[in-house]
Amino acid sequence: MVDIDKLCPGCMQHLKDSNTTCPHCGYPEKHLTVKDSLPIFSILAGKYLLGAPLGKGGFGITYIAMHLPDEKIVAIKEFFPANLAVRDTDNETVVPADDTKAVYYRTGMKSFSEEGRILYLLSDIKHVVHVAEQIQANNTTYLVMEYVPGISLKKYMKQQQELFSEQETLTLMQPILIALQAMHQKGILHRDISPENLMLSPDNTLTLIDFGAARTFSRSDDDNLTVILKRGYAPEEQYHSNSRQGPWTDLYAVCAVMYQMLTGILPQEASARAEEDHLTPISRIEGLSLSPSTCAALEKGLQMDPMERYPDIGALMKVLYPAKKEAAREITDNSPKETQEMDASEKNAELPKPDVKPEGNAASSASTPVADKTCTHHAQQSSSNTKENPDVGKKKHKKIIIAAAAIILVFCFFFLRSPGFSHLYTSLDPYANSLIKQMNDAFESQDHDLLLSAMDEVDNVFGWTPHSDEYNRPHSILTDNITSAMPTWCKKLNEHLDDFDFSFTNTFCLDYMTLEDEYYKNRITEETRTIGVFITMNAALANEGTLDANNTQNIISDIYNTIYRSASSYGYSLGLSPELTGMGAVYLTYIMAFEHPDTVASWQWEEENLTVLHDALKNFFYFHPESVTVFLDYFNYTDDFSQFKANDDFMQQMKLFIDENNISS
Repeated sequence: MVDIDKLCPGCMQHLKDSNTTCPHCGYPEKHLTVKDSLPIFSILAGKYLLGAPLGKGGFGITYIAMHLPDEKIVAIKEFFPANLAVRDTDNETVVPADDTKAVYYRTGMKSFSEEGRILYLLSDIKHVVHVAEQIQANNTTYLVMEYVPGISLKKYMKQQQELFSEQETLTLMQPILIALQAMHQKGILHRDISPENLMLSPDNTLTLIDFGAARTFSRSDDDNLTVILKRGYAPEEQYHSNSRQGPWTDLYAVCAVMYQMLTGILPQEASARAEEDHLTPISRIEGLSLSPSTCAALEKGLQMDPMERYPDIGALMKVLYPAKKEAAREITDNSPKETQEMDASEKNAELPKPDVKPEGNAASSASTPVADKTCTHHAQQSSSNTKENPDVGKKKHKKIIIAAAAIILVFCFFFLRSPGFSHLYTSLDPYANSLIKQMNDAFESQDHDLLLSAMDEVDNVFGWTPHSDEYNRPHSILTDNITSAMPTWCKKLNEHLDDFDFSFTNTFCLDYMTLEDEYYKNRITEETRTIGVFITMNAALANEGTLDANNTQNIISDIYNTIYRSASSYGYSLGLSPELTGMGAVYLTYIMAFEHPDTVASWQWEEENLTVLHDALKNFFYFHPESVTVFLDYFNYTDDFSQFKANDDFMQQMKLFIDENNISS
């Protein structure tokens, strides 16, 4: 049991004596006073003990807290927008400041929840602050996040008044660059990278925090995002709502941070540079000893025209880390990894001490060219050794060829004699290639009908009763080729969903049963059934172990979130309930897969065969708890979808989610 009389509210550490200054953090002498913050040692959701505020921003207040069941220290961010909200008379409940601000308050809360959703999508990436859960309480939203100890890079630079050496800068920033590359591959931009949002921990590592401005992006030419910026670090395109933002946007900001670490100079604001550019190229600043590659990388990264910068973080890293090009290798969505090897100088690089002077940069930056030359020398030496004994290489090569040929002949003798192989070889493999091309062409051309047709063909390939006793893989070459492409197609569906102008995301799906326009109703039926079955196929393949379960679950959850976002935006634009329009589109996509005549068969209603699908739904519900309760209430009091109610798995999962998370309607 936690004794709050001997607990420091400033750092949540246990104290030997009460009423003393904390030896760990200096509380209460050193603490932040935040107007309108919750009372110290308030209990949130029955399990979080809130300490003192850590900070306050435009969207809310962040507290240090303790998770009481295991006494783990966390950070909790409360949605409390400045000038829009006040505390009610109980000093806890958050309410709009007045009636005119109520709509802005609700809209802001949705954006705040989006920050939590995005952080959840990044939970597998190191050096990014992680979110544990989202809580609805006190008429507002709370994000429970990983607590990152230390101070901001901004505060550290101000305290030390010393420049970072080149080696220190590259070592500190490399994990952040790798994290950004992984984020961008998930289609997420941070849009607020600055020393203020980089936490420097006692172990000399940086963590990227504050995703309040983060947004998903696409690579379509008409993509644009809202104006969010931090002066000195934001590129010029962030000053205009109609300008395209992408990986190159975060790239500019991270280069601006490194420029400041190495020079002590805050880069000139981009809007001012557009009028008259006075930013001094880093290679021309006197007193610095930097490698030409680092200077060239930062100068290119800070170009005003996005087209003149590197297209992505990977390209930047190839120049910043020339001796370790593997650091910029392609990172898969669900396995971002940091560089496996570092020079000894990098592993032991320390942060600058007060007595370290900028002139010490030269020695630390000299290792890169040497490493390059050493690698080249060894490669040439190895090559020359091979040439000295050409006959040895030829003999080994002949032996390998003979052995391989023998294996192939034995395989052909037995396998080619099997019935039906000739047909399989001549027709199924070309068919697989044709179908793969059809799917890829559909995404490339954004052809609505071609995509649905190709998805139907994929459905036909599998049969589709993968868990029945009759299921086997008679056409293994075909199904294996298609299966390997399924995760990529799912990601493309998520990235380009809005490009296909689907009717079910541009209508109020809860009117589906009463639609009088048969063409429109049939179009929605075709879309939701086809996409629903396609999603379910991926889940089934993951359940049987053919696809990675965690990866598939995350991809499906992303698709549900994208469908929700697209449909709720449509509803909001027409003054309809965004909760009902968003959840209605996801609901119809999910339930229509069960109505597909070939899909239900013998497996889909069996609980054990729906694990991945259910886990994906839970992930999706997690970020839309209010929509879950709104939709469930609507569903309970209407007969519009009575034909689905008997075996409505979607609703059962909603009820389970509400019970498991103690959510009140």
